[in-house]
Amino acid sequence: MAAISGVPRADLDAYYQSVAEFSELSASVLDRPVKTYSSGMFMRLAFATATALEPDILIVDEALSVGDLSFQKKSLDRIMGFRERGKTVIFCGHNMYQIRSLCQRALWLHEGKMAALGPTEDVVTQYESYERQKVRKQQVALAIGSQFRAAASSLAPVKITRVVLLDRHHSVIEQICSFDSLSVQIELLPQSDDVLFHVGIAIVRNDKDNVFGTSTHFEHEARPLSGRGALSVVLRFPSLALLSGTYFISVYALDDNGIQVYDMAELICPFVVHNPTRQVGLVSLDCVWEY
Repeated sequence: MAAISGVPRADLDAYYQSVAEFSELSASVLDRPVKTYSSGMFMRLAFATATALEPDILIVDEALSVGDLSFQKKSLDRIMGFRERGKTVIFCGHNMYQIRSLCQRALWLHEGKMAALGPTEDVVTQYESYERQKVRKQQVALAIGSQFRAAASSLAPVKITRVVLLDRHHSVIEQICSFDSLSVQIELLPQSDDVLFHVGIAIVRNDKDNVFGTSTHFEHEARPLSGRGALSVVLRFPSLALLSGTYFISVYALDDNGIQVYDMAELICPFVVHNPTRQVGLVSLDCVWEY
């Protein structure tokens, strides 16, 4: 590696000592043929030789997944040091937390072709959504943009005619940031003025896991809705605590007991949430660190 990288002969001993010290491999191990090394030993040596030269561009492929925790931490610190000194680091891997922490931009390669390129959070969100959909093999036929309109007439006593997602400025949205305001506006059409009903809403992740659900009949001292002609009901989330991901809305028109389903529109209005923080998971929970 020293010869290929053009290390002067006068610097060879210093280079060797630097590699040996960083790799933490003993002298007896370094004297053995590389073909006798385990994968972890090989990656230790390969990372140490590649980074001992202060390269202008460092390409790291899954190197942080081998070795003990101490060596992984030391390797990560060296990569962060390169980045802080203005070097370019190309980090290849499947650990989304490390990619989020290390990279400002990300490239998602799928079957040898570029699937997405852009800011890390945008690309990682798309990748995670794809992986969830792939596992559950979900097919969503009703999702068309950020709005839903009933496609056909229904004999239901109450029909859901339109659902739309709005931001705090009442603009239709398809993307939102964590902790922003989100309003779900539902338009309904009761067929008579004596029908009593409730409205239920669920937020569903794109792997079909229910994230949150509520209904007007869950409210304290809730009374059924009624009326003839078009009605509008809005559920507002003042500070949406969802973290990054792709989500759908499911809406239900229910009877006055909240049991019988009069009409439904499931897995509609797809929207993407981008998390500006480094929190991971599904939702952001209120918490306080104490020392």
